[in-house]
Amino acid sequence: MDQVEVVLRLSGNLRGSGQEPTPLTVTVGDLAKILVPFERAIVAAAGGGRGLGLALLGHEAGSSRPRLAVPAALLPGLRAVCRAAVEGAGTGLPPKATRALAQLRRQSARLGVAVTLVGEPTAGLPEVCLADPAAPPPPAELTEQTTVYGRLLAIGGAGPRKHATLALREGGNLHVALDETLARQLAPRLFEVVALEGRAVWDLGTWTLRRFQAELVLPYTETAASAAFEALREVVGDAFAGIDPDAWIRQVRGGGGA
Repeated sequence: MDQVEVVLRLSGNLRGSGQEPTPLTVTVGDLAKILVPFERAIVAAAGGGRGLGLALLGHEAGSSRPRLAVPAALLPGLRAVCRAAVEGAGTGLPPKATRALAQLRRQSARLGVAVTLVGEPTAGLPEVCLADPAAPPPPAELTEQTTVYGRLLAIGGAGPRKHATLALREGGNLHVALDETLARQLAPRLFEVVALEGRAVWDLGTWTLRRFQAELVLPYTETAASAAFEALREVVGDAFAGIDPDAWIRQVRGGGGA
């Protein structure tokens, strides 16, 4: 089985209306605003496979029932999104999938369109309401276990509650809450790049860190790219001969060549 065909039902009057769902006609632009986050949620939940995505096959009843082809590799992601829709946004999903599902629900509320996945028993897919404009709004925050890396700029605080400031690699500073034990561990590493594990609170709208409670200082030491490649050469010999480490890192990060 290379792919599975599924149908989305776009309707109104879904939650608590006492009426049958009313098919809705939506514009191509609005349909895209629904399908794009739906696809992103599935791909992210499936592990972010490169080059994978959904295909729009047609419409069974105008724009109210778009028919989609889901590659077999994305089926686990679709099932995970369905479970999260039933159990609560973010349940068991990677952060990117949680963000996409929240975006789908915001679009549903803005457009007044309920989005339901029509059941497909042969693929193990139940009928699930993915987004309902009459439902409570999705949470604005997501809390999860996260590791952050940054240069330690300051550490202090009175009493048992301490705080530190990290300059993040992605830009900007992060205020970190921590206890006295962790503060003592970090004190000798002022102005060094450190790695902290703890509970992060993310803003689902901007996908930025709002708060971070550190729980563990990881044994991390920043290593220059050239030194890392030298260590690899000791293991694999000449496999990396002729590679400029800094240029390679820039290319991987999307910054072009040397």
